[in-house]
Amino acid sequence: YGGGIYSNGLAAITLQNSVLSGNTTTGKYSTGGALFSSSGAVLLSNCTVLGNSTSGDYACGGAIATGSGPLTVQNSTITGNYTSGSYANGAPRAVVLTSDHREALFLRSGPRDRVDALWSVDLRTGVERRLLTAEELLHGASEQLTPEERARRERLRLNSRGLAGFTLSPDGATILVPFSGRLFLVTRATGAVRELTPGAPPANDPRFSPDSRQLACVRDGALWVIDLASGAQHRITPEEGKGITWGLPEFVAQEEMDRFEGYWWSPDSRELLVQRTDESVVETLTIADPFSPSTPPLVYAYPFPGKRNAEVTLAVFPVAGGASRPVTWDHARFPYLCIAQWPSQGPMTL
Repeated sequence: YGGGIYSNGLAAITLQNSVLSGNTTTGKYSTGGALFSSSGAVLLSNCTVLGNSTSGDYACGGAIATGSGPLTVQNSTITGNYTSGSYANGAPRAVVLTSDHREALFLRSGPRDRVDALWSVDLRTGVERRLLTAEELLHGASEQLTPEERARRERLRLNSRGLAGFTLSPDGATILVPFSGRLFLVTRATGAVRELTPGAPPANDPRFSPDSRQLACVRDGALWVIDLASGAQHRITPEEGKGITWGLPEFVAQEEMDRFEGYWWSPDSRELLVQRTDESVVETLTIADPFSPSTPPLVYAYPFPGKRNAEVTLAVFPVAGGASRPVTWDHARFPYLCIAQWPSQGPMTL
């Protein structure tokens, strides 16, 4: 914290006619390459802040970082400072090869920012193209995250901004880009972008069906299926009370077992295996935002050690509608659902 100046109390920092240059902080949570103040006010007057940096997995504030105290800058120059994610900014991630092996799709930020965009590279010529950015999707509006998506990103340890992920359809023709709770489809052949079900409630964990004709996603704790050709959508799971969700993994699965799926398509795209999670029996944890005390705190179901876990069950639902059938196992002997698979060659496996 604070490569040049660091204050961990309420004391104010005032700099006049000063130069802060060539300072750096390194470490997983490094903050404030030149200056960091946790609570006190910071005033810079007639100052130059140049060539400072931070580097780390969760680094922020290449020049200056403050907590709850105000920052005032007067007649000063702040330039040439940067933040690097362990010197990995600009490196491709989430790389996906197309089925013909002629192109690779990936996310990448700029060299001195953490704003990921969707890129492609022609594997024959090496020519790279930027396909889509968050700015192009929202036209300058701020991204809105549901509590479920925010928690998912935290458990995936995603700390970049911009586009957080994408999915290539099984037939390779379409790229799904979920962003700000909305669903965008990119046609690879033309580059055309269209929004799917505009105005609908925020979507979580959207995924293509194996035949590439449908998309499933979780909205307001229920699983929905969308026809990609018509845009028609329908809910396939029942509407239940507070604390019960369909299609989402519980906290323990995400944090301890690296399972981030709560539903699975059948190989023929006609059915879905769906997790039902009852968190009404789980104790809650309230988390306030110290940087924004007026924001209502978030309340999470949190299974404390020795206390009750969420009750997890499974059922198979026909995509076209109709009665579901339960999938059972010995919960007393196997209390956790670690993984589920529905392979094209073989039976459903838990």
